[in-house]
Amino acid sequence: MRCDCGREVAPDEVLCGGCGRFVDHSRVSPDAAVPPPTPPPPPVPASDAVPPGPVGPAALAEPGVRRCAVDWCPGVVPPGASACDAYAHPATPAAPAASTSPGGGCELVLPDGTAIGLVDGVPLEIGRHSPDPRVAAALARYDQVGRRQATVVLRGGLVEVTHVGRTNPTYANDQPAAPAVTVTPPVDVRIGRELHLTVRPTRENR
Repeated sequence: MRCDCGREVAPDEVLCGGCGRFVDHSRVSPDAAVPPPTPPPPPVPASDAVPPGPVGPAALAEPGVRRCAVDWCPGVVPPGASACDAYAHPATPAAPAASTSPGGGCELVLPDGTAIGLVDGVPLEIGRHSPDPRVAAALARYDQVGRRQATVVLRGGLVEVTHVGRTNPTYANDQPAAPAVTVTPPVDVRIGRELHLTVRPTRENR
């Protein structure tokens, strides 16, 4: 056996030759007291495994769950709710409409040429920190654009532009958009003196 100091002790030794301690031969050696390793638990049969829940788009297969009406929004509409859980956008109708609005669809064209379709009654925020990543990316380099500059919403074929920024003004067809102005498309949305965005009918409505 070993003494507590680590030295091997012969069966007939009463005192440890290393540390001088009394050797109790009736005590179990520390080496012997180490229990054997616990074997790993048996594998769970495949038939007993709990299947994972739906992930990503599969969650939309649950009864009553609907996708947000805004194409870039990751939110879904829980059963019984009228707006998505991400940005409170209205829910997608149960049956798709023939067109985006009674007066025909429109789209916002950004300075980089990106065109974003407008959903009737759903505001699209213009600004460097817009929740729409396409808008935020296209306007990020323009210092004259505020973080929240304006909103554009399609209402029955007309376009409503509302200035919400604190710096450079917003105009719709040269009309001040503060607090709001409603015009017929096509619409020249101007921020400050030089930056122009366009709201125009979609290709199928031109």
